[in-house]
Amino acid sequence: MKKKPSSAKAKKPRPATPSRELPGAADGDHAFVTIRKYANRRLYNTDTAKFVTLDDLRHMVIRNEPFVVVDAKTDQDITSSILAQIVADQESSGENMLPNEVLRQIISFYEKGMSESVSAYLGKSMEAFTDNWQQVEQIGEIGRRNMELFQQNLVNMFGNMATAGQPATAQDDEELEEELEDQLREIQAKLDALRDRRG
Repeated sequence: MKKKPSSAKAKKPRPATPSRELPGAADGDHAFVTIRKYANRRLYNTDTAKFVTLDDLRHMVIRNEPFVVVDAKTDQDITSSILAQIVADQESSGENMLPNEVLRQIISFYEKGMSESVSAYLGKSMEAFTDNWQQVEQIGEIGRRNMELFQQNLVNMFGNMATAGQPATAQDDEELEEELEDQLREIQAKLDALRDRRG
């Protein structure tokens, strides 16, 4: 009597892994999500219990949603290699942020055993660049507000002219000019401070 062949059951992903805490995170900080990478190269989000793509992880980075990627078999942290794949995809799409010479130097640093020193240097450099960029954005926001104020002043000035039926007085013009000069001096002072910090 022949035995009936047993039907093969499809393997299911492991149960959701509890989210890990960020190293040095303070109370109230968000834990980062664990992404498991399987042998078939599929990525499984243990927080949402769904398979995700590299592009999904890219959007998580953009949204500042922390995550760690681990090998489903060994539980080894492979986050850096996954992030490097995302960067490679961005570079291949035509958004060339990393010059070839920089990439060559990074590769050579691996051979020279300088990965730890270079990693610390790049981390500090990116932190400083981010701080400077945020200051530039703040200055840009101040400039936008000043432009809106300038436009509003013009509307008020010409509106008053139309209401009164007569041109604005010389005193009104002087007050407007002084106000705009004060705003320009404020912007210039912030730009000078930013240049001094970079120097």
